[in-house]
Amino acid sequence: SVSSPKDSEDLGEFFFAHGKENKEFKILSIMTQIVQWRARDMVMVLCKDVTHRSLYFKSKELADSQAKLLQTVSHDIRTPLGTISMMLDNIKSYMSNGEEHSRERKWLDIANSASRLLLFYANDLLDFFQIQRNCFNILNGKMDLRKCVVETVELLRLKADEKKINLTIDFPDMESDTIINDYRRIQQILLNLLSNAIKFTPYQESITVKVAIDENGLIRIEVKDTGIGIKEEEKA
Repeated sequence: SVSSPKDSEDLGEFFFAHGKENKEFKILSIMTQIVQWRARDMVMVLCKDVTHRSLYFKSKELADSQAKLLQTVSHDIRTPLGTISMMLDNIKSYMSNGEEHSRERKWLDIANSASRLLLFYANDLLDFFQIQRNCFNILNGKMDLRKCVVETVELLRLKADEKKINLTIDFPDMESDTIINDYRRIQQILLNLLSNAIKFTPYQESITVKVAIDENGLIRIEVKDTGIGIKEEEKA
């Protein structure tokens, strides 16, 4: 029998990479320990393949690096995009509302819409990073629901106009447009639904954003379009 005395000496663990040219390397873990066998001190050597462990750590390190890069890029582009949008609004405010500047105002609207959409996408990337890190938060507060819906629809108005889609809002009469919720999350969800609706709705069709209140006082926001819809087999 082989026994390991209480005062046995662990000589440690060593790693050894073995492979041939154009072949995958195998990483071996070699552990040595002094044990007693037939009243004699012997060196026991244990060898096992730990290539999978190395690949796991490499994959994790790569994923962490990609996530960090994603967070940095998303965060750094938010400031210039916000500045671009603000400056475009300022330029437009100096123009008259007459016909002489109608073309220039339309160009500014297109540029402003594009910059604000990019800002939303940058925020989406940051949210994706937060979800990966299990630190995604909902920030509830007082918000104007009507303003949220109208602002989101206007972001994609020019995109709908390119396909001559009739984009309308059906908003009910409410005692107050103020609710407690997360303004940006509602806008984010509605923006994604509208983007898909515009993408799959044919030319000169229609899309309606409908806000309704049920019998329990719950607010429901629907995006209805005349597009092809989702196949029944894909709904499951």
